[in-house]
Amino acid sequence: MFDKILVPLDGSKLAERSLELADSLVGERQAAIILLRVPVLKGYQLLEEEAGQRWDRQEAHSYLDEIMARPRHPDLLMDKRVIEGDEAAVIVDTAVEENVDLLIMSTHGRSGFGRWLLGSVAERVLRTAPCPMLVVRYADPIRRLLIPLDGSSLAEKAIIPGLETAQRLGAQVTLLRVAGETGDGYVKSQAAFAYLQAVAEKIEEDTAVDIVVPTGPVAATIIEFVNTANIDLIAMTTHGFTGSGRWVYGQITEKVMRGADASLLVIRPPAEELK
Repeated sequence: MFDKILVPLDGSKLAERSLELADSLVGERQAAIILLRVPVLKGYQLLEEEAGQRWDRQEAHSYLDEIMARPRHPDLLMDKRVIEGDEAAVIVDTAVEENVDLLIMSTHGRSGFGRWLLGSVAERVLRTAPCPMLVVRYADPIRRLLIPLDGSSLAEKAIIPGLETAQRLGAQVTLLRVAGETGDGYVKSQAAFAYLQAVAEKIEEDTAVDIVVPTGPVAATIIEFVNTANIDLIAMTTHGFTGSGRWVYGQITEKVMRGADASLLVIRPPAEELK
C-alpha cells in the first residue's frame, strides 16, 4: 500500500527515526522515499541562531546527501527536495505534487523556529494532508498498534493501512470499540464485542489480533487504554460516523491526538466518502 513515502527531516535523531520507519514499511520491494528539508527562512534567523541550529540551502543539501549515501536495498528509489517556505505548507504541497501514499514526520524534531508539536507544524499538516500521515512521537520501536473503531465504514478505513503497518513493523494489533456511552451513540458491550469479532474474522489468520471493549466516554476511554496498555501507535481516521454525529478532527480524533501518549497513523478518507 505504501509505495511512495515523503519524509520531512529537520536534522534531529527523532526525525531520522521517521526514515527508519519508512525503510521498514517499504521493505525489500520496489518503492520510493522522498526526503524533504525546509531551510530556515531569513526572517527567522535570529530564532534559529538562538536554538543553535542555523540551516541554509547548502547545508540542507549536504545533510540530505549524507542521508542518501547510507546503504539501501537496490529496489528502493530515494530522492531529495530542498524547498524554502513555510514548513507546513511546503510539506503539504510536496505531498500533493509528488502524489505520495504516506507522509511520516516527527512531532519533536527541531525545526526552523522551534519544535514540531501538535498545535504547530505537525497539526497544521494533519489538517490538510492529502494522504495517510504517520506522526512519530518517540524513537522507541513500535510493538503494539491500536485500531479504535465505532462501527462505521469510515472508521474501518483505518483497518487495512493499520494492519499493513503492523505486519511491516512486526507489531501486535488490538481492535477497540468503546461501549457504554450514553445518548444516540450508546452501544452495549456484548454488541461491541460481537462487532469486533466479526471484523477480526475477516483478517488473515496469520495476523494476531486482540479485542478490547472498554466502557466510558469515547475519547477519554481510548486515551486511558492507550496510556495504560503501552500502545505505541494508534491507527484511526480523521472522520468516522458515530450514532451521535461524526468523529471530526477537533472532536474525538483531536482529543486522542492531544491526550494519548503514542504515535499516530491518521487516515483521511476520500472527500466524497465524508458527505
